Amino acid sequence: MSSIPNEETQVRVTSEGAQAFVEAFYHALTNSFPLHPFYTTSSKAYNAAPLPPDISINGTPHPDPASYAKLLSAHGSPRFEVESFDAHSINPAFNLAAPPGPTGGASADRNGSKMSLLVQVTGRVTFGKGRDAVKKGFSEVFVLVPNWEAMARNAPRNLRRWVILSQNLRTL
Repeated sequence: MSSIPNEETQVRVTSEGAQAFVEAFYHALTNSFPLHPFYTTSSKAYNAAPLPPDISINGTPHPDPASYAKLLSAHGSPRFEVESFDAHSINPAFNLAAPPGPTGGASADRNGSKMSLLVQVTGRVTFGKGRDAVKKGFSEVFVLVPNWEAMARNAPRNLRRWVILSQNLRTL
């Protein structure tokens, strides 16, 4: 069994993972790219568990990323501007839905690849265009978990390293 990542590794992996996630996710939102690859529903391991994402938008639950995408398109594809984010390691040895063998299991990796992350994002969201545009502040919290398929040998390059297990968005 491997030991858990040291504190320096946890901070580095959390920071780099959150930065990559925030940049990619909000770029996808702003450009109306598919959201499905960012969620546990894109993972065979989490679907087999089953461990669907918990998505709450302004207190309203959404059963899947498609429902959230539909809500966004109904509001004219709002544009998100991230002002800041913060991230913390939740569990350095996350193992829910982990496949057996060297990729999964209960053991941790010293490199931090099996950590779950908490990411809190704040910013502004714009609904509409021109003079009719409405700007609101937003706060969003994510729980990200390892994407087991991204750790497999010969994994496709486009897989997300972490996927969304929980998302809570509030516009202010």
